Amino acid sequence: PAEGGLSMPIIDGDSVIYFYSTSDTLFYALHFDGTVKWIYNYNGTGNIGAECGAVSEDHIHFVRNTWEFDPHSGSYWCYYHILNKDGALYWQNGGGTYWYHNELYGSPTIGLDDRVYVVGDSSLINVTQDVKLYAFDDTLVQWTSFLKQGQSGNIYASTPAIGPDGTIYVALDDSVY
Repeated sequence: PAEGGLSMPIIDGDSVIYFYSTSDTLFYALHFDGTVKWIYNYNGTGNIGAECGAVSEDHIHFVRNTWEFDPHSGSYWCYYHILNKDGALYWQNGGGTYWYHNELYGSPTIGLDDRVYVVGDSSLINVTQDVKLYAFDDTLVQWTSFLKQGQSGNIYASTPAIGPDGTIYVALDDSVY
């Protein structure tokens, strides 16, 4: 991989190591011995977050917040990618269509109920933002929950954490929800 811009790796139950590079816009899957299993080109600029994503039984989930400005909505594109374990694209939002919010924070988390949880905002740039927790079943948003309304300025949100009883925790600025 290109130097710089590497995510923290994640490892699945088969000992496959996944990570991305913002330098060469590639998402890597390596066998535990370091040989390449596959490489996915996500074709774009932007940050995917401090972590890599989440691995479910059949898929790898990751998000990419681009620096590509959309003049129609006044916001930046946000993409949510789901890859099959063989490296093929299963689903991606975006691609010239508007989506739920401006930005996703942290990485997706898979809950005890097999839903994917991620934190994002839902307002235009330079306007107050409503920060929400999104719950996905496969590719559909099943529900959202407001964490903080009318947020202005920089938002510092964690990747959702799942407690042993299924409770979802999110650190947002100076509070835990």
